[in-house]
Amino acid sequence: MKKVLAALAIVFALSLSAFGQGEPSRAPGRAFVTAYNHWAVQVASGNAATGTQTIQLKQGMVNLTDGRSINPFNVNAPITIDIGANQETVTPTSVSGCGSAAIPGQLPTCAITASFSFLHGPGTFVTSGTFGLQEAINDCASPVQPTKCGMVTVAGDFNGTDTTLFNSVLSPTFSSGATLPGAIAATVTIEDLRSFPPRYWAPEPSAVILIAAPAAPTLGVVTGGLSSGAYKGTEAYVDCRGGISLDSAESAATATTTGVTFPSPAATAGACGWLPRLSTAGGSGNEILAASPLTSANCPLSTLLPASSIPACAIGATATITAANPSNTAKPSVESNAFVSYTPQPFSGAFPAPFVQNYPFGIFVATATLNASNADAAQIGPIPAGYFNKLGASWDLCIKGATATQAAGSLLTVNVNIANEYAQSPVTVSTLAFPTQTQAAAGTFEGCVTLQTSTTGSSGKFWASTPDGPWVNFLNTVPATQVVTADASAAASSAVNLTKQIYLSVNLQAANANNITGPIINSVSITPRQ
Repeated sequence: MKKVLAALAIVFALSLSAFGQGEPSRAPGRAFVTAYNHWAVQVASGNAATGTQTIQLKQGMVNLTDGRSINPFNVNAPITIDIGANQETVTPTSVSGCGSAAIPGQLPTCAITASFSFLHGPGTFVTSGTFGLQEAINDCASPVQPTKCGMVTVAGDFNGTDTTLFNSVLSPTFSSGATLPGAIAATVTIEDLRSFPPRYWAPEPSAVILIAAPAAPTLGVVTGGLSSGAYKGTEAYVDCRGGISLDSAESAATATTTGVTFPSPAATAGACGWLPRLSTAGGSGNEILAASPLTSANCPLSTLLPASSIPACAIGATATITAANPSNTAKPSVESNAFVSYTPQPFSGAFPAPFVQNYPFGIFVATATLNASNADAAQIGPIPAGYFNKLGASWDLCIKGATATQAAGSLLTVNVNIANEYAQSPVTVSTLAFPTQTQAAAGTFEGCVTLQTSTTGSSGKFWASTPDGPWVNFLNTVPATQVVTADASAAASSAVNLTKQIYLSVNLQAANANNITGPIINSVSITPRQ
């Protein structure tokens, strides 16, 4: 059957070349898979042996059904070669010279290296090995496109099936943010309209492995408009969905200067960008984001991040900070939420959110002992601007955490905070204060709080409640030691700008001077309620 389909695809591709344009391949924010399945290229010079060999194609650029010209060849895009007994589908291990149109009278330059099981001579046809799916994904995610798109639509005429195609195309984990496949896993959602309700495939963390903090930078000095003084800085990675790693160690202080440069941290698996943070003049520490938001005036911005993500410098690009001293900007994260790898995962009947909603067990680390103090134990975000800006909409935030011990008379409090920049002027939207609890050994606390927008816009507010039952806190070895609490908010939260990017953090507090050791968030999720 696949041979027949491949042959029909070739015939249709050649028909389109002869009779003109057909269905569109792109619309604002979207690519249509079917339009990427009707192309065919002939082999100019085939493989003389099986195994790893290189073939030359007569051209690297192809015309889609609407006349758009693209290069369909990539190391993540399988190709089907031949239409007879020697037909096979292979994934290129290298591609070169395919990014420009063939020049009449000159030798072809598009070379494809792969492992072949059969011989394929001149004139053999090459077509998409994924019925256009991978080519559409690559075209949609490519940073060289004038306008990137976020969704690839699979319609009812798509020839692939979940078993034979979707699993093979979508199951690989793309972990290198420095290459196109790394960005694909994090920026493109696939909409499958072959059944109702529609099925969506969106990138989610594929392993509980976080990006390590980068090495401490060595800052350079330039002339600029900063206050004259010595500066220190730190850097953090941004993953392909906008998660932020822990900051590097602090740099040494610069000489007295009015401008600084940050070298890019080294490329690392999962990183699609990075952030520079700068001290005040005098190098007093407590670095804050060097500019908020970062712009191309600070550094070449990463094109691998989705539009909803925080602006970040491209890996390999130097950042130069010469503007007025930073103020009212983001502080370093105390918990990392930057993952090394993502893979597309299915969502049936519900369009997935444009940020990570479910943080799995094991990514957050225990904070220091709490004693009449508080500390952020988890963070979610960045959450795109406007996501919460819906009057009366509500979300369930569910948390499970633990403590190593709670001294006699300990008062554990869980605060839910939001801010437009992480840790910058946070607003408390819910407080859950447990009664006195004594735990000489490990304990657990868990529950869900519902957050509902009571005011939208630049002065947005939340109303918190616990309609599904109280939170519990208990000694693991004696579950009957439960103490319970519920949100006791008597009014909506203070204001926060819901038209801007949001960070949500889970803050743990010892409300008195009795030690709580090893407080940790084990898992957290946020899901729309209505």
